[in-house]
Formats: sequence, structure tokens, C-alpha cells
Amino acid sequence: MILRGMMLAFAVMFAMVGLLVVLTHRYRDTPDNDAPYEPHRMSRKVLFRYLWLIIPVLALGVLSTFS
Repeated sequence: MILRGMMLAFAVMFAMVGLLVVLTHRYRDTPDNDAPYEPHRMSRKVLFRYLWLIIPVLALGVLSTFS
């Protein structure tokens, strides 16, 4: 039973890694690309970004102390 579960987990993992490799290769940036990807500039909502990071980390820390 455990072996079957491990085989399923490895099959899913290899499928996901294979899909990641195929899609990364297919949609990579090339020198002749007419619309290259340019990330957005940093936003000014720094407080919101830090709260978005800190609140889940604190929640996980509190939950981990009780389990």
C-alpha cells in the first residue's frame, strides 16, 4: 500500500517537472521577441506587502506551537 502511494507520488512529481521543463522551453524569451517581458516597477504599497507576508507567517507560527 505504501509502495503504491510512493509510486503515485513519483509519477505526479515527474509529470509536473516534465510539464515545467516543456513549458519553460516553449515560452522562453528569445532575442527576436517583439514584446519582451519587463517586470513592473516596485509599488509604493510597501506596508501592505510586508503585512501580506508577516500575517501568514505569524499565523503559521501560532498554529505550529499548538500542534
